[in-house]
Amino acid sequence: PPAVAAPPVKGKGKKSAREKREALKEARKQRTTDEKWAKRVAERQAAEKLEADRKAADVETARQIAAADAARKSEELEAQRQAVQVVQERRAAARRAEADRLAEEASEREADAL
Repeated sequence: PPAVAAPPVKGKGKKSAREKREALKEARKQRTTDEKWAKRVAERQAAEKLEADRKAADVETARQIAAADAARKSEELEAQRQAVQVVQERRAAARRAEADRLAEEASEREADAL
């Protein structure tokens, strides 16, 4: 975590050159530590964002797959319905043709009987 600069100690005179060097060295070390922490935090946030984006993409992909499956299933059901309708229409036409044929035969028999 970033360090807070300590307030100057009252009543102390000028710093010696050695104290200044040590203070600069300590400040440099603290700045390096702060930069490392900032870098780690940024990397972690980037990784979390990447993971969240990946999960969102996975959810969207799953939604698209489900929608495509539903559409395909709907198309299959419609094709089945149409096939059943065609079969029913053919059977009805065959029944009508059979009824017409039987009626024709009956009328021919009536005509022959007369």
